[in-house]
Amino acid sequence: MKKRLSILILIIVLVILPGCKGYKPSAEIAIVSNEDSVSYITEVWSAGKDAELFTLYGEKVYFNRNKKLFSSALDGSNTKRLRHYSPTDGYYLIGLSAGKFGLWVIEARTDTGDCMARLLEDDGTTILETEPFEAIPYGVPQTDSEGKLYFPSVHSDFNTLLQIDTGGTIKTIKTDGRIISVATGSDGSIYALLSDVSGTSLYSLEASGKWKKEAKLPLPDNIWLENGDNLYNLYAMDGGSLYGIDLINKKVVLILNWLDCGLSGGGNLYSIGNDEFLYQTIGGITHLMPGEEDARQVLILAALAPRGFLRSEVEKFILSFNEQNDKYRVKTEIYDSIDKLALDIITGADIDIFEIDANGHIPLGLFSNKGVLEDLYPYIDADPELDREDFLDAVLRAYDDDGSLYVLPTYVSIRAFVGLRNIVDDGYYWTWDEFFDSYSKMPEGAEIIAGVNREFMLDLLSLYTFNDFVDWETGVCSFDSPEFIDLLNFLASFPEEMLMDPKKNLTDFMNGNAFLLNYAQFPYFVISPEQFVGFDVAFGFGNYVLKGFPSDSSGRLGFVTGPSFGIASNSKQKNGAWEFVRSTLLPCKNPPPSRFGFPTNKETLNMNISRLTQPLKDEDGGLFLRSINIYNNDYEYEYITQAQVEVFYALIDACNCVLYEDSFLTSIIEEECAAFFAGDKSAEETARLIQNRASIYVEEQR
Repeated sequence: MKKRLSILILIIVLVILPGCKGYKPSAEIAIVSNEDSVSYITEVWSAGKDAELFTLYGEKVYFNRNKKLFSSALDGSNTKRLRHYSPTDGYYLIGLSAGKFGLWVIEARTDTGDCMARLLEDDGTTILETEPFEAIPYGVPQTDSEGKLYFPSVHSDFNTLLQIDTGGTIKTIKTDGRIISVATGSDGSIYALLSDVSGTSLYSLEASGKWKKEAKLPLPDNIWLENGDNLYNLYAMDGGSLYGIDLINKKVVLILNWLDCGLSGGGNLYSIGNDEFLYQTIGGITHLMPGEEDARQVLILAALAPRGFLRSEVEKFILSFNEQNDKYRVKTEIYDSIDKLALDIITGADIDIFEIDANGHIPLGLFSNKGVLEDLYPYIDADPELDREDFLDAVLRAYDDDGSLYVLPTYVSIRAFVGLRNIVDDGYYWTWDEFFDSYSKMPEGAEIIAGVNREFMLDLLSLYTFNDFVDWETGVCSFDSPEFIDLLNFLASFPEEMLMDPKKNLTDFMNGNAFLLNYAQFPYFVISPEQFVGFDVAFGFGNYVLKGFPSDSSGRLGFVTGPSFGIASNSKQKNGAWEFVRSTLLPCKNPPPSRFGFPTNKETLNMNISRLTQPLKDEDGGLFLRSINIYNNDYEYEYITQAQVEVFYALIDACNCVLYEDSFLTSIIEEECAAFFAGDKSAEETARLIQNRASIYVEEQR
């Protein structure tokens, strides 16, 4: 287990950084734009191809590849192997840190996960070796001016820093907050970025071994610190941007956006001076350096990324477009709050493209009523390569808004429930009366939905039903209606305590102690016909029914929106914006698997499914079995059947709505329901309060 944790955490690569003294602690440090803006270009740092870990000290870079260590000059020349190094028997390399006394390596046991550290000379000869010690290091280790090694280790509260001196003595240093990352300052002292009671704060480690708070930083708690240089005390980065931390002038300077450089955030970075950096990317090390400003027209894409990380699929779309389009390039405007993004959607900020939140938190009704998004139908109809017939009919039906199409997702998934055929009737749709009639067949005390408590059910209702009580066209709400009061009483019937235990939930469902299954150990969304292999194994072919959510009319089986983009009506570059949007909708021969669902382009989806219906062959021509996980067990199969494909397509065609949560509306309902659940207010009183607040909110948005 320790080994697994160390591998998992080290993949995240939290890296370490420098700092300077000679300043006073600051409570007010602001993020500012770089007055001396620099445009960056990239090139492959050839010496570091396929490098797994790397570190830098002075004019020398150290990195590992295929269990071997190498050193190189900053420009990639004079690459040499450290020939006297080889991993300790039974250990594997997990960390590197260079200092003036040599190169530290940290290794972990392959069986227990216990660690040991070695200090190496420049040819790999071991200077000292510690005794094995118990630790789960995370981040990239760093060395101070005295040659001591430091790295945080996973303990109960992530508040432990380990120190190893040049004599091999190991010391534990505690902090008053969770250690996010650590760094070596340019003066040789150690800094730590902590998540403490005040937020994200920077501390320095004094010679006495005590921590000194230097500043509270206006950065989220997933920022990584990187080495400073003659320009900045420290650097910091997240999934979207690189910052310079100037503690003397009390500012955090936004230096660059990773996507603007053709990169995705996530690796570690070292400054090599003159506004140049070496940066860890998939496949090796990249050299970042100043270059000529990109002359292409800029398209601004607004995206919600509360922790600074765009979804990987969105990053891939942007990187691919910027690499291939000669006239336009996309820059991102990252929003850390849905409130800010919704405000700009309504007010029409200087934005060309909106990324529509894949979790469905943007009220779709606002798009047509506010006229903030372009109708995509005219663009599709005029396109030389795309046509309405290229997309799944059910998707166009669901996203059509009175003859207009403001959003067309690249991927969608389907939210459904599983019922056993001997309990529920065939068919995807059902009314509330049919729902309760089927539930009446269950034994007394049976759960309605296995593992779903009151909080979880409220989340489901926010997707399926709350929006029914708002007419965005007229602004009229009906939360004081008998139907909504019944819904509140239904919600109150769910248990308050958390019941999510996947194995037990599945067992209860199969044994008749739960009416429906919200997939439990399965994904919550249907994204591939492969899943029906799992359903057939788990429930028995023909023994189960997929159901939508009940409603007063006929029921709902809904799409969940995956990555998708809309063109801002106020954009001055609508043709350019369409160039980007269409690039996400064109057929793709080898699309990567997406956790957000299946492609809406028919050709792309058909190609995906066609591969799944064919047997796979190994290198010797033998049959290669696929596998799917059920009940935490892997079941092997050769390929999906045509019957399973047909069931999948039938499910798609049955979808009749788009599921989305209006987070503002949901928060109102959650707040007012607290007193109702506590027994302090009746359902009728609660409904009236929700009606009043919701009516004000809806009117403000119109």
